[in-house]
Amino acid sequence: GIQQDVISQALGGVQQDGGVLAFDRRQRYTFNKTFEQYVATRVGPGRINGGRAMLQRHAALLSKIEQQYGVPRQILVAIWG
Repeated sequence: GIQQDVISQALGGVQQDGGVLAFDRRQRYTFNKTFEQYVATRVGPGRINGGRAMLQRHAALLSKIEQQYGVPRQILVAIWG
């Protein structure tokens, strides 16, 4: 239901990025893991401590975002991290 001229205007100069495609193809086994398996390999004490520091460092901004959009600051920092 989107007009062709809108699509052309939005995506007119888009080209494939070989680097992005290569990176995507190297992730073959990432999405075969359960959430618990994935988290065990990606989230450790360093990342958790970094997230806590980000919560403190950006407390005012995160509070504004949380109030305006209703997304908890912890979720924002987890995605950011």
